[in-house]
Amino acid sequence: MSENWKYLARQLGIIALVLVVAFIIFCLGLVIGYGVIGNADNPWSILSLDTWNELVSKFTGH
Repeated sequence: MSENWKYLARQLGIIALVLVVAFIIFCLGLVIGYGVIGNADNPWSILSLDTWNELVSKFTGH
């Protein structure tokens, strides 16, 4: 039974690692896209909550 738990823990660890790497790549893509395509003064500002509130309000009209 111990072998099964080790296998399960290893598989869950791999899934968690893939999700973390995907999230980091997604965030870097946002920063690069916002900085290069969007001509932002501070590309890291795309990761702030205020910027997202502004973007959502532009698209929804609220």
